Amino acid sequence: MKLFSQQDPRRHGGPYDRGRADSYYRRPFNPHYFVGDTYSSPRVAAADMSAAETAAYARGFTDNEREGDFKDWGSPYAHVSRDVGEDQEGGSP
Repeated sequence: MKLFSQQDPRRHGGPYDRGRADSYYRRPFNPHYFVGDTYSSPRVAAADMSAAETAAYARGFTDNEREGDFKDWGSPYAHVSRDVGEDQEGGSP
């Protein structure tokens, strides 16, 4: 029984969607998809994917890499106050 619908390759949780999401979040290339909604349905691993499913994942991943749409995780120092060492008027101590 085929789990992935070729008629809806970009559905949430599908191979194309998962490829784009992995690239967006800067996760490694790791073909997979979910039978239904992401994380709330069975996960299909690369070993169990067809060539078409793997190609859809790769297309999603490379489309996002080419577009350069990546998660902005912010500065590693975002938690540090910018006004450390300044008085209330913004000058030096």
